[in-house]
Amino acid sequence: MVTPEQSEQCVAHVLQTFPKATLARVCRLTGCSRKKKYYSPKMPAKDAVVKKAIQVVVGTSRKGRVKVIRLVQKKHPEMGSFKIRRVYEREGFALNKRLRRRSLLFQFTNAKFETTNYIYNLSKKATTYLIILTKLKNIF
Repeated sequence: MVTPEQSEQCVAHVLQTFPKATLARVCRLTGCSRKKKYYSPKMPAKDAVVKKAIQVVVGTSRKGRVKVIRLVQKKHPEMGSFKIRRVYEREGFALNKRLRRRSLLFQFTNAKFETTNYIYNLSKKATTYLIILTKLKNIF
């Protein structure tokens, strides 16, 4: 299987070795699109303004996406929130997710219960989990 990059390299090689060959004919023979040759991406130029505005707002502090969108729109009301969010996430401004707290069930499955007095000190929720766990341990 030939990837699109490999077919583009093939087209470039054929055009260099056979100067009389036209791009349209070589692309038709290789099954490659001619659009790649003439297309220039416009989004990086459009996103540069938004990226600069985000960098000014964020600075060295750590701010979340919602706060950054509000601050950027306060300075530049013409910028839409969707565009700001897209650039914020694509350019790596997004904060890492916080770790979730472990559930009670997970905490008590790994704990050792040696005495029955320890069970009475736990909350009602935890005792129900313990009862379920002891039943499950007896089954398996």
